[in-house]
Amino acid sequence: MKITDAAFVTSVADLGALPGEGLPEAVLVGRSNVGKSTLVNALVGQEGLAYTSGTPGRTRTLNVFRVERRRGGPFLLVDAPGLGYAKASNEERERWQRLLARYLASRAPLRLVLHLMDSRHEPQPADRDVFHFLGGQRVPYLAVLTKADKLDQSEHAQAPRRTREALLEAQLEAPVVLTSAEEGEGLTEVRAWLDETVR
Repeated sequence: MKITDAAFVTSVADLGALPGEGLPEAVLVGRSNVGKSTLVNALVGQEGLAYTSGTPGRTRTLNVFRVERRRGGPFLLVDAPGLGYAKASNEERERWQRLLARYLASRAPLRLVLHLMDSRHEPQPADRDVFHFLGGQRVPYLAVLTKADKLDQSEHAQAPRRTREALLEAQLEAPVVLTSAEEGEGLTEVRAWLDETVR
């Protein structure tokens, strides 16, 4: 997939405020500080498009980006609030989870879920919540392991295997891609998934 342009569209805290123009969508979900905004920037080749922060929990809305590609037409890339952020109130965390669950279950233009997980750790409780949300969903799902540049050679093999085992335990079968936004590893494969499914 050749991306020709990308731009921020809007941030919304309510599904009813999402764009209604009917473009296909892909959503990035995952725990706080897993690297969703960093991956958005790496995928579209614009370093400052999505705001990145060393402070977990900064993404508190659905942040929507319009992506133009050479073939296949434009699509929307949605950066969802990080799950499991300990310093947020219980009420706020539950609100984020309800928002995400409704989005995954009911958003008609949704074509692909990119579930980002830190490759250095096994899936955390918040990740397993996403597995639960996705049980029986119609939308294609891709497990994206981030921060692969921080792994040694043996961990490169262990991380995808560990994630596949956790997915199978949750009765989900899904491809697993190991990525590094810093070094570019796996980005071509993620872009290929976007190009094939988000139409």
